Amino acid sequence: MMLAERTLAEGLSGKRPPARILPARLLGPLLLVCLGTGMATGCSSTSRPRPIKPGIDLHSPDPSLRALAVQDLATRGDHRYVPDMIELLDDRDDAVRLVASGALTSLTGRESGYRAFAPRAQRLEKMDAWRTWYEQAGSNRSPGEGAAQ
Repeated sequence: MMLAERTLAEGLSGKRPPARILPARLLGPLLLVCLGTGMATGCSSTSRPRPIKPGIDLHSPDPSLRALAVQDLATRGDHRYVPDMIELLDDRDDAVRLVASGALTSLTGRESGYRAFAPRAQRLEKMDAWRTWYEQAGSNRSPGEGAAQ
């Protein structure tokens, strides 16, 4: 019996639960949990990661630091770096694009139809739509919101 058949049979017999495949909507949060547990700074349980510095880490050469910075800003509800997050929609790293997209949606409440794994031409089109929206929404922002300080 092949491994897949054995695993399925064991799962159906109640001996062992069947393997689960994570839906795509959970991959982003799972990635963030993995990054947040120290994978970006070393997996030692005794080392403490340094605090995130959004102004620096959003532009880090390390994609895991860029993703952590975006997630940190979204978690805190910090709108000051929205323009930087818009630029990260064209990041060379798939995970950074995915996290930036989710953070923008979370921070703005706006769903743009951006897809992190779409062909680059489509991503750039949606990125331009984000830029246009941001420029037009400028008069509706509170002072300091959306501009890095």
